[in-house]
Amino acid sequence: MMQGAYDWFYLLDNVFAALRYYQSKANSCVRSCLINGKYTLTSTHMDDVFGASTTEAKAELDHCFEIKDLETPSIILGMKISQDSVTGSISLTQKTYLE
Repeated sequence: MMQGAYDWFYLLDNVFAALRYYQSKANSCVRSCLINGKYTLTSTHMDDVFGASTTEAKAELDHCFEIKDLETPSIILGMKISQDSVTGSISLTQKTYLE
């Protein structure tokens, strides 16, 4: 199984590099990219990639992988996700996790 995990990481790393994503220095599972003045942010957990992105970024990733769009998630990894529709800001809380 370790070889499979390494192969997946190697493939994912190469695809993100080819698509001009930058790896976070704070967390190697987080990557970002600037496309047409808008940021795309992805986080990888095992074989799942969670992202907040533009339509262009999603199309680029769809050319490389079979993706499943889960629309707007409300909870991921025990964290509640909420977005302010006026400002567009996103907040994460672990209140759900603690309850």
